[in-house]
Amino acid sequence: MISSVHIVMILLTVALIIGIGVASGHSGKGFATARGQAGAWIVAGAIIGTLVGGQATIGTAEMGYNYGFSGIWFTWGSALGCLLLYVMTPRLRKTGCNTLLEIVGREFGKKAEVTGSLLSLFGMFFSIVAQQLACAALIRAIFPCSLLTALLTGTAIMLIYVVSGGMMGAGKGGIAKLVLLYAACVVSGIVVMWRTHGLNDFDRTLFNPFNRGLSTDLNSALSMILGVVATQSYAQAVWAGKSTAVARKGALLSALLIPPIGVACTLVGMYMHSTGSIDVASTAFPSFALQYLPHWLGGMVMGTLLITVVGGCTGIALGSSVIVVRDLFQKSLDHSTTLVRITLVAIMSMALVVSMLLTGTFINDLGFLSLGLRAASILIPMTCAFFLPSRVKGRYAIASMICSVLTMLLVNTVNYAWLSPTLCGLFAGCVPIIFGYKRTR
Repeated sequence: MISSVHIVMILLTVALIIGIGVASGHSGKGFATARGQAGAWIVAGAIIGTLVGGQATIGTAEMGYNYGFSGIWFTWGSALGCLLLYVMTPRLRKTGCNTLLEIVGREFGKKAEVTGSLLSLFGMFFSIVAQQLACAALIRAIFPCSLLTALLTGTAIMLIYVVSGGMMGAGKGGIAKLVLLYAACVVSGIVVMWRTHGLNDFDRTLFNPFNRGLSTDLNSALSMILGVVATQSYAQAVWAGKSTAVARKGALLSALLIPPIGVACTLVGMYMHSTGSIDVASTAFPSFALQYLPHWLGGMVMGTLLITVVGGCTGIALGSSVIVVRDLFQKSLDHSTTLVRITLVAIMSMALVVSMLLTGTFINDLGFLSLGLRAASILIPMTCAFFLPSRVKGRYAIASMICSVLTMLLVNTVNYAWLSPTLCGLFAGCVPIIFGYKRTR
Protein backbone atom coordinates (compact mmCIF):
# COMPACT_ATOMS: atom_id res chain seq x y z
CA MET A 1 0.00 0.00 0.00
CA ILE A 2 2.79 2.44 0.88
CA SER A 3 5.43 3.16 -1.76
CA SER A 4 8.93 4.60 -1.65
CA VAL A 5 7.51 7.88 -3.00
CA HIS A 6 5.14 8.01 -0.02
CA ILE A 7 8.02 7.51 2.42
CA VAL A 8 10.23 10.11 0.75
CA MET A 9 7.45 12.70 0.74
CA ILE A 10 6.55 11.98 4.37
CA LEU A 11 10.18 12.56 5.42
CA LEU A 12 10.55 15.67 3.25
CA THR A 13 7.32 17.20 4.56
CA VAL A 14 8.26 16.60 8.19
CA ALA A 15 11.76 18.00 7.57
CA LEU A 16 10.32 21.06 5.81
CA ILE A 17 7.93 21.97 8.61
CA ILE A 18 10.49 21.43 11.38
CA GLY A 19 13.18 23.22 9.35
CA ILE A 20 11.04 26.31 8.87
CA GLY A 21 10.18 26.28 12.57
CA VAL A 22 13.84 26.04 13.63
CA ALA A 23 15.00 28.67 11.10
CA SER A 24 12.38 31.15 12.32
CA GLY A 25 12.27 30.11 15.96
CA HIS A 26 12.37 33.71 17.13
CA SER A 27 8.99 34.34 15.52
CA GLY A 28 7.22 32.22 18.09
CA LYS A 29 8.54 34.08 21.13
CA GLY A 30 5.82 36.69 21.06
CA PHE A 31 3.30 34.11 22.06
CA ALA A 32 4.93 33.61 25.41
CA THR A 33 3.81 37.06 26.49
CA ALA A 34 0.34 38.46 26.96
CA ARG A 35 0.90 41.45 24.69
CA GLY A 36 2.65 40.42 21.46
CA GLN A 37 2.88 42.03 18.07
CA ALA A 38 1.07 39.35 16.06
CA GLY A 39 -1.12 40.23 13.11
CA ALA A 40 -4.58 38.82 12.52
CA TRP A 41 -3.37 35.94 10.34
CA ILE A 42 -0.75 34.90 12.90
CA VAL A 43 -3.40 34.94 15.62
CA ALA A 44 -5.68 32.83 13.42
CA GLY A 45 -2.81 30.49 12.62
CA ALA A 46 -2.05 29.99 16.31
CA ILE A 47 -5.69 29.21 17.09
CA ILE A 48 -6.29 26.91 14.12
CA GLY A 49 -2.90 25.25 14.46
CA THR A 50 -3.88 24.10 17.96
CA LEU A 51 -7.56 23.36 17.35
CA VAL A 52 -7.09 21.51 14.06
CA GLY A 53 -5.01 18.49 15.02
CA GLY A 54 -5.48 14.75 15.08
CA GLN A 55 -8.94 15.02 16.60
CA ALA A 56 -10.19 17.50 13.99
CA THR A 57 -8.80 15.49 11.05
CA ILE A 58 -8.36 11.79 11.83
CA GLY A 59 -11.04 11.84 14.54
CA THR A 60 -13.54 13.72 12.33
CA ALA A 61 -12.99 11.28 9.46
CA GLU A 62 -13.58 8.42 11.93
CA MET A 63 -16.88 10.01 12.96
CA GLY A 64 -17.84 10.51 9.31
CA TYR A 65 -17.10 6.84 8.65
CA ASN A 66 -19.44 5.74 11.45
CA TYR A 67 -22.12 8.43 11.52
CA GLY A 68 -22.01 10.38 8.29
CA PHE A 69 -22.35 14.16 8.47
CA SER A 70 -22.69 14.01 12.24
CA GLY A 71 -18.89 14.02 12.21
CA ILE A 72 -18.73 17.78 11.63
CA TRP A 73 -19.39 18.82 15.21
CA PHE A 74 -15.82 18.82 16.49
CA THR A 75 -14.77 21.39 13.91
CA TRP A 76 -18.04 23.30 13.70
CA GLY A 77 -18.19 23.49 17.50
CA SER A 78 -14.62 24.77 17.39
CA ALA A 79 -15.66 27.46 14.90
CA LEU A 80 -18.57 28.55 17.10
CA GLY A 81 -16.16 28.62 20.04
CA CYS A 82 -13.94 30.99 18.05
CA LEU A 83 -16.96 33.25 17.55
CA LEU A 84 -17.50 33.30 21.32
CA LEU A 85 -13.79 34.01 21.74
CA TYR A 86 -14.28 36.92 19.32
CA VAL A 87 -16.92 38.32 21.68
CA MET A 88 -14.79 37.76 24.79
CA THR A 89 -11.52 39.12 23.40
CA PRO A 90 -11.92 42.74 24.61
CA ARG A 91 -12.68 41.63 28.15
CA LEU A 92 -9.80 39.10 28.16
CA ARG A 93 -7.29 41.69 27.00
CA LYS A 94 -8.45 44.29 29.55
CA THR A 95 -7.54 42.00 32.47
CA GLY A 96 -3.80 42.53 32.00
CA CYS A 97 -3.28 38.86 32.94
CA ASN A 98 -1.07 36.33 31.18
CA THR A 99 -3.20 33.22 31.81
CA LEU A 100 -6.84 32.37 32.37
CA LEU A 101 -6.03 30.89 35.77
CA GLU A 102 -4.30 34.13 36.71
CA ILE A 103 -7.66 35.85 36.20
CA VAL A 104 -9.24 33.34 38.59
CA GLY A 105 -6.36 33.60 41.06
CA ARG A 106 -6.42 37.39 41.13
CA GLU A 107 -10.11 37.35 42.05
CA PHE A 108 -10.35 34.28 44.31
CA GLY A 109 -6.84 33.63 45.61
CA LYS A 110 -3.99 31.18 45.04
CA LYS A 111 -5.89 28.10 46.23
CA ALA A 112 -8.60 28.70 43.62
CA GLU A 113 -5.95 29.18 40.95
CA VAL A 114 -4.21 25.90 41.85
CA THR A 115 -7.53 24.03 42.01
CA GLY A 116 -8.51 25.32 38.58
CA SER A 117 -5.11 24.40 37.18
CA LEU A 118 -5.29 20.81 38.38
CA LEU A 119 -8.88 20.33 37.22
CA SER A 120 -7.96 21.76 33.82
CA LEU A 121 -5.04 19.35 33.77
CA PHE A 122 -7.51 16.50 34.21
CA GLY A 123 -9.38 17.66 31.12
CA MET A 124 -6.18 18.12 29.12
CA PHE A 125 -5.18 14.55 29.95
CA PHE A 126 -8.04 13.15 27.86
CA SER A 127 -6.92 15.27 24.93
CA ILE A 128 -3.48 13.65 25.17
CA VAL A 129 -5.15 10.23 25.08
CA ALA A 130 -7.17 11.23 22.02
CA GLN A 131 -4.06 12.45 20.21
CA GLN A 132 -2.23 9.21 21.06
CA LEU A 133 -5.08 7.19 19.55
CA ALA A 134 -5.01 9.41 16.45
CA CYS A 135 -1.26 8.90 16.09
CA ALA A 136 -1.71 5.14 16.46
CA ALA A 137 -4.34 5.17 13.69
CA LEU A 138 -1.91 7.03 11.44
CA ILE A 139 0.89 4.55 12.11
CA ARG A 140 -1.40 1.57 11.49
CA ALA A 141 -2.37 2.99 8.11
CA ILE A 142 1.29 3.25 7.12
CA PHE A 143 2.59 0.05 8.69
CA PRO A 144 -0.06 -2.60 9.43
CA CYS A 145 0.48 -3.62 13.06
CA SER A 146 -1.39 -4.18 16.29
CA LEU A 147 -2.90 -1.24 18.14
CA LEU A 148 -0.53 -1.82 21.08
CA THR A 149 2.51 -1.64 18.81
CA ALA A 150 1.18 1.52 17.15
CA LEU A 151 0.50 3.17 20.53
CA LEU A 152 3.97 2.33 21.83
CA THR A 153 5.62 3.55 18.64
CA GLY A 154 3.62 6.77 18.53
CA THR A 155 4.32 7.57 22.19
CA ALA A 156 8.04 6.93 21.66
CA ILE A 157 8.09 9.34 18.69
CA MET A 158 6.28 12.00 20.72
CA LEU A 159 8.66 11.67 23.67
CA ILE A 160 11.73 11.89 21.45
CA TYR A 161 10.24 14.93 19.73
CA VAL A 162 9.49 16.97 22.82
CA VAL A 163 12.31 15.86 25.14
CA SER A 164 14.86 16.68 22.43
CA GLY A 165 13.45 20.20 22.20
CA GLY A 166 11.30 19.72 19.12
CA MET A 167 8.52 22.10 20.21
CA MET A 168 8.65 24.95 17.71
CA GLY A 169 5.76 27.00 19.04
CA ALA A 170 3.46 29.24 17.08
CA GLY A 171 5.98 30.67 14.63
CA LYS A 172 6.36 30.29 10.89
CA GLY A 173 6.77 26.52 11.20
CA GLY A 174 3.28 26.36 12.69
CA ILE A 175 1.92 28.48 9.85
CA ALA A 176 3.61 26.22 7.26
CA LYS A 177 2.02 23.19 8.92
CA LEU A 178 -1.36 24.90 8.93
CA VAL A 179 -1.18 25.80 5.23
CA LEU A 180 -0.23 22.25 4.25
CA LEU A 181 -2.88 20.73 6.50
CA TYR A 182 -5.61 23.02 5.19
CA ALA A 183 -4.62 22.26 1.61
CA ALA A 184 -4.57 18.51 2.34
CA CYS A 185 -8.08 18.55 3.81
CA VAL A 186 -9.59 20.70 1.06
CA VAL A 187 -7.96 18.71 -1.75
CA SER A 188 -9.16 15.46 -0.16
CA GLY A 189 -12.70 16.83 0.01
CA ILE A 190 -12.57 17.82 -3.66
CA VAL A 191 -11.33 14.35 -4.65
CA VAL A 192 -14.24 12.79 -2.75
CA MET A 193 -16.72 15.05 -4.55
CA TRP A 194 -15.20 14.10 -7.90
CA ARG A 195 -15.27 10.37 -7.13
CA THR A 196 -18.89 10.49 -5.92
CA HIS A 197 -20.16 12.62 -8.84
CA GLY A 198 -20.81 15.68 -6.73
CA LEU A 199 -21.77 13.60 -3.65
CA ASN A 200 -24.72 12.09 -5.55
CA ASP A 201 -23.50 8.55 -4.84
CA PHE A 202 -24.01 8.95 -1.09
CA ASP A 203 -27.18 7.88 0.71
CA ARG A 204 -29.09 11.09 1.51
CA THR A 205 -29.67 10.00 5.11
CA LEU A 206 -25.94 10.30 5.75
CA PHE A 207 -26.18 14.09 5.46
CA ASN A 208 -28.24 14.47 8.64
CA PRO A 209 -25.93 16.41 11.03
CA PHE A 210 -27.67 14.80 14.02
CA ASN A 211 -27.24 11.13 13.12
CA ARG A 212 -25.92 10.37 16.61
CA GLY A 213 -29.02 11.93 18.17
CA LEU A 214 -29.94 15.58 18.62
CA SER A 215 -28.96 15.80 22.30
CA THR A 216 -25.68 13.93 21.79
CA ASP A 217 -24.50 16.10 18.91
CA LEU A 218 -25.64 19.36 20.50
CA ASN A 219 -23.84 18.49 23.74
CA SER A 220 -20.70 17.73 21.72
CA ALA A 221 -20.94 21.12 20.04
CA LEU A 222 -21.57 22.86 23.38
CA SER A 223 -18.49 21.22 24.92
CA MET A 224 -16.37 22.56 22.07
CA ILE A 225 -17.85 26.06 22.15
CA LEU A 226 -17.31 26.59 25.88
CA GLY A 227 -14.07 24.62 25.99
CA VAL A 228 -12.41 26.91 23.45
CA VAL A 229 -13.06 29.96 25.64
CA ALA A 230 -11.80 28.12 28.72
CA THR A 231 -8.51 26.91 27.17
CA GLN A 232 -5.28 28.80 27.71
CA SER A 233 -3.85 28.20 24.22
CA TYR A 234 -6.62 30.07 22.44
CA ALA A 235 -6.72 32.92 24.95
CA GLN A 236 -2.94 33.22 24.58
CA ALA A 237 -3.37 33.65 20.84
CA VAL A 238 -5.71 36.64 21.19
CA TRP A 239 -3.47 38.12 23.89
CA ALA A 240 -0.61 37.95 21.37
CA GLY A 241 -2.43 40.21 18.89
CA LYS A 242 -0.95 43.70 18.58
CA SER A 243 -4.36 45.27 19.24
CA THR A 244 -7.82 44.20 20.34
CA ALA A 245 -9.20 44.78 16.85
CA VAL A 246 -6.48 42.62 15.29
CA ALA A 247 -6.98 39.87 17.88
CA ARG A 248 -10.74 39.84 17.24
CA LYS A 249 -10.12 39.65 13.50
CA GLY A 250 -7.86 36.64 14.08
CA ALA A 251 -10.57 34.88 16.10
CA LEU A 252 -13.13 35.66 13.38
CA LEU A 253 -10.83 34.33 10.65
CA SER A 254 -10.47 31.10 12.63
CA ALA A 255 -14.25 30.75 12.85
CA LEU A 256 -14.54 31.12 9.08
CA LEU A 257 -11.63 28.85 8.10
CA ILE A 258 -12.23 25.84 10.35
CA PRO A 259 -15.65 24.56 9.08
CA PRO A 260 -14.45 23.59 5.55
CA ILE A 261 -11.83 21.34 7.15
CA GLY A 262 -14.54 19.53 9.11
CA VAL A 263 -16.72 19.07 6.04
CA ALA A 264 -13.82 17.71 3.98
CA CYS A 265 -12.67 15.25 6.66
CA THR A 266 -16.24 14.07 7.25
CA LEU A 267 -16.72 13.43 3.54
CA VAL A 268 -13.47 11.45 3.48
CA GLY A 269 -14.77 9.22 6.27
CA MET A 270 -18.12 8.77 4.52
CA TYR A 271 -16.37 7.83 1.28
CA MET A 272 -14.09 5.29 2.94
CA HIS A 273 -17.13 3.67 4.53
CA SER A 274 -18.81 3.40 1.13
CA THR A 275 -15.76 1.70 -0.40
CA GLY A 276 -15.50 -0.95 2.32
CA SER A 277 -11.72 -0.92 1.86
CA ILE A 278 -10.74 -0.61 5.54
CA ASP A 279 -11.68 -2.43 8.72
CA VAL A 280 -10.63 0.20 11.27
CA ALA A 281 -12.64 3.44 11.14
CA SER A 282 -9.91 5.55 12.75
CA THR A 283 -7.61 4.90 9.78
CA ALA A 284 -10.08 6.42 7.29
CA PHE A 285 -8.21 9.63 6.55
CA PRO A 286 -4.64 8.23 6.31
CA SER A 287 -5.90 5.23 4.30
CA PHE A 288 -7.67 7.60 1.89
CA ALA A 289 -4.46 9.59 1.44
CA LEU A 290 -2.50 6.44 0.62
CA GLN A 291 -5.09 4.81 -1.63
CA TYR A 292 -6.81 7.61 -3.53
CA LEU A 293 -4.32 10.48 -3.84
CA PRO A 294 -1.22 10.62 -6.10
CA HIS A 295 1.72 9.12 -4.22
CA TRP A 296 3.60 12.42 -3.89
CA LEU A 297 0.49 14.19 -2.61
CA GLY A 298 -0.51 11.30 -0.36
CA GLY A 299 2.98 11.29 1.20
CA MET A 300 2.77 15.03 1.80
CA VAL A 301 -0.62 14.63 3.46
CA MET A 302 0.67 11.81 5.67
CA GLY A 303 3.73 13.82 6.69
CA THR A 304 1.58 16.81 7.54
CA LEU A 305 -0.81 14.66 9.59
CA LEU A 306 2.10 13.05 11.42
CA ILE A 307 3.73 16.32 12.49
CA THR A 308 0.29 17.75 13.31
CA VAL A 309 -0.64 14.90 15.64
CA VAL A 310 2.81 14.60 17.23
CA GLY A 311 3.18 18.35 17.71
CA GLY A 312 -0.36 18.74 19.02
CA CYS A 313 -0.02 15.96 21.57
CA THR A 314 3.40 17.01 22.81
CA GLY A 315 2.23 20.61 23.10
CA ILE A 316 -0.64 19.60 25.36
CA ALA A 317 1.60 17.22 27.34
CA LEU A 318 4.24 19.90 27.83
CA GLY A 319 1.61 22.37 29.02
CA SER A 320 0.28 19.76 31.44
CA SER A 321 3.73 19.08 32.89
CA VAL A 322 4.28 22.81 33.41
CA ILE A 323 1.01 22.99 35.37
CA VAL A 324 2.10 20.09 37.58
CA VAL A 325 5.55 21.54 38.28
CA ARG A 326 4.31 25.10 38.83
CA ASP A 327 1.09 24.48 40.76
CA LEU A 328 1.45 21.03 42.35
CA PHE A 329 5.17 20.97 43.14
CA GLN A 330 5.29 24.78 43.58
CA LYS A 331 8.58 24.97 41.68
CA SER A 332 9.93 27.83 39.59
CA LEU A 333 10.06 26.90 35.91
CA ASP A 334 13.36 28.72 35.44
CA HIS A 335 15.26 26.01 37.32
CA SER A 336 13.02 22.99 36.77
CA THR A 337 13.69 21.86 33.18
CA THR A 338 14.62 18.34 34.26
CA LEU A 339 11.57 18.06 36.53
CA VAL A 340 9.31 19.26 33.69
CA ARG A 341 10.71 16.57 31.39
CA ILE A 342 10.36 13.83 34.00
CA THR A 343 6.77 14.92 34.65
CA LEU A 344 6.08 14.97 30.91
CA VAL A 345 7.32 11.39 30.52
CA ALA A 346 5.14 10.33 33.46
CA ILE A 347 2.04 12.01 32.00
CA MET A 348 2.62 10.49 28.56
CA SER A 349 3.12 7.06 30.12
CA MET A 350 -0.13 7.32 32.11
CA ALA A 351 -1.95 8.46 28.98
CA LEU A 352 -0.55 5.44 27.14
CA VAL A 353 -2.04 3.10 29.73
CA VAL A 354 -5.42 4.84 29.52
CA SER A 355 -5.24 4.71 25.69
CA MET A 356 -4.94 0.94 25.88
CA LEU A 357 -8.02 0.79 28.11
CA LEU A 358 -10.09 3.08 25.87
CA THR A 359 -9.35 1.49 22.51
CA GLY A 360 -13.05 1.20 21.68
CA THR A 361 -13.71 4.91 22.27
CA PHE A 362 -14.06 7.38 19.40
CA ILE A 363 -11.20 9.85 19.20
CA ASN A 364 -13.53 12.84 19.05
CA ASP A 365 -15.60 11.68 22.02
CA LEU A 366 -12.45 12.02 24.12
CA GLY A 367 -11.91 15.45 22.57
CA PHE A 368 -15.44 16.54 23.51
CA LEU A 369 -14.89 15.26 27.06
CA SER A 370 -11.58 17.08 27.31
CA LEU A 371 -12.96 20.45 26.22
CA GLY A 372 -16.08 20.00 28.38
CA LEU A 373 -13.97 19.35 31.47
CA ARG A 374 -11.86 22.44 30.78
CA ALA A 375 -15.03 24.51 30.56
CA ALA A 376 -16.38 22.97 33.76
CA SER A 377 -13.10 23.70 35.54
CA ILE A 378 -12.79 27.45 35.17
CA LEU A 379 -15.58 28.97 33.08
CA ILE A 380 -17.93 29.90 35.93
CA PRO A 381 -15.24 31.37 38.26
CA MET A 382 -13.75 33.28 35.32
CA THR A 383 -17.18 34.66 34.42
CA CYS A 384 -17.70 35.73 38.03
CA ALA A 385 -14.32 37.47 37.99
CA PHE A 386 -15.52 39.46 34.98
CA PHE A 387 -19.06 40.30 36.01
CA LEU A 388 -19.22 39.89 39.82
CA PRO A 389 -15.88 41.22 41.09
CA SER A 390 -15.45 41.12 44.87
CA ARG A 391 -18.92 39.58 45.28
CA VAL A 392 -17.98 35.91 45.88
CA LYS A 393 -15.30 34.52 48.21
CA GLY A 394 -12.65 32.08 47.09
CA ARG A 395 -14.00 29.03 48.88
CA TYR A 396 -17.24 29.23 46.92
CA ALA A 397 -15.31 29.45 43.65
CA ILE A 398 -13.34 26.32 44.60
CA ALA A 399 -16.57 24.50 45.49
CA SER A 400 -18.04 25.60 42.15
CA MET A 401 -15.15 24.12 40.17
CA ILE A 402 -15.22 20.82 42.02
CA CYS A 403 -19.02 20.46 41.83
CA SER A 404 -19.03 21.28 38.14
CA VAL A 405 -16.38 18.72 37.20
CA LEU A 406 -17.77 15.94 39.40
CA THR A 407 -21.31 16.46 38.10
CA MET A 408 -20.15 16.40 34.50
CA LEU A 409 -18.27 13.14 35.07
CA LEU A 410 -21.27 11.61 36.85
CA VAL A 411 -23.68 12.49 34.03
CA ASN A 412 -21.20 11.12 31.50
CA THR A 413 -21.17 7.86 33.43
CA VAL A 414 -24.97 7.68 33.65
CA ASN A 415 -25.15 8.41 29.90
CA TYR A 416 -28.80 9.39 29.56
CA ALA A 417 -29.34 10.57 25.98
CA TRP A 418 -31.45 13.57 27.02
CA LEU A 419 -29.00 14.84 29.65
CA SER A 420 -26.19 17.20 28.64
CA PRO A 421 -23.11 16.51 30.83
CA THR A 422 -21.67 19.93 30.06
CA LEU A 423 -24.85 21.83 30.93
CA CYS A 424 -25.47 19.74 34.05
CA GLY A 425 -21.90 20.40 35.18
CA LEU A 426 -22.20 24.13 34.66
CA PHE A 427 -25.58 24.30 36.42
CA ALA A 428 -24.13 22.40 39.38
CA GLY A 429 -21.20 24.82 39.46
CA CYS A 430 -23.58 27.77 39.65
CA VAL A 431 -25.10 26.57 42.94
CA PRO A 432 -22.09 27.37 45.19
CA ILE A 433 -21.61 30.69 43.39
CA ILE A 434 -25.24 31.73 43.98
CA PHE A 435 -25.02 30.69 47.62
CA GLY A 436 -21.69 32.47 48.03
CA TYR A 437 -23.00 35.60 46.36
CA LYS A 438 -25.89 35.86 48.80
CA ARG A 439 -23.63 35.18 51.79
CA THR A 440 -20.98 37.68 50.69
CA ARG A 441 -23.46 40.40 49.89
